[in-house]
Amino acid sequence: MRMTSIGIFMLAALPFVSEAATSVTIDALRNCQTAPLVDTVSGTSAKFTLEPGRYVLSLVSNTMNCTNSSSNSCVIDAVMVQGGFKNARWGVSVTSNPVVVDSTGSAFIAYVSDDNCSDNIGQATLLIQKAN
Repeated sequence: MRMTSIGIFMLAALPFVSEAATSVTIDALRNCQTAPLVDTVSGTSAKFTLEPGRYVLSLVSNTMNCTNSSSNSCVIDAVMVQGGFKNARWGVSVTSNPVVVDSTGSAFIAYVSDDNCSDNIGQATLLIQKAN
C-alpha cells in the first residue's frame, strides 16, 4: 500500500517537474554533523546553490546506515537541507518522499545529523528537480 501511495503521488507530481535535474551526493560519514548535545561539532555539509525558483527535492539511491555495517538495522533515511531564504531557510527534512523548496538563488547546505557520526557508512543522492 505504501509503494502504491508513493507511486500515485509521484505520478501526480510529474506535471509540475521539468526535465532538467541536478543531484548532490550526500555521504553519511563526511556530511554528518554531530548532534547539538555535544560541545564539538564535526563534519562538513554538502554545499550547493540553486537559481531562484521552486524545486522538488527527494532522496534516491540511499545506502546510508549508522551502524558501520551493510545491514538495514539503523537506516539514515533523512537529510536536512537549509538555505534559500524562503521555506528552507531554517531547514527542511528531505526523505524519499518529494518535498517542495523555494529558492532566492542563494547557497544551500545538506547534511545528516547524528550523535556519533564516526560509524556511519553509505551515500544517498539528493535529487533536485526544477518545478514548473
